[in-house]
Amino acid sequence: MIRLRSHSRKKTDLRFEIIPIIDVMFTLLIFFVIYCTMLAPISSKGIQLKLPTASSVVPEKKGVTVSVDASQKVYLDSVYMPSELVKLKVAQLMKENPETYVILSVDRTVEYDFVVHVLDSIRLGGCANVVLEAEQKNSNER
Repeated sequence: MIRLRSHSRKKTDLRFEIIPIIDVMFTLLIFFVIYCTMLAPISSKGIQLKLPTASSVVPEKKGVTVSVDASQKVYLDSVYMPSELVKLKVAQLMKENPETYVILSVDRTVEYDFVVHVLDSIRLGGCANVVLEAEQKNSNER
């Protein structure tokens, strides 16, 4: 009698390897830590501005900061937005809290015409409480 051999396969245990998953998670963690450190800070201090100087500077009030850098990019609390959207965003903020102050921080090299455009957008958004930010003038400056 001829015996047929059946090719029996050895059962292999399925194993869930955790080490590669830990490696991937660690790599993702490093990526997000580096990415988050490169983001601009929450406050407007992360945007590099050369503010104009004034003798009558008062301490900064609490409010929403609209910043315009030297290349005329507009930021709302350090988040870039096209200048056309300033009016809509300010209107939304005024609906939430009508007493909100808008602090306008503009680089001193920005053209006056653009400053007026941004200021006009803020006022058309419904905010009458606009504060212009400046640096304290030294006693020896004119």
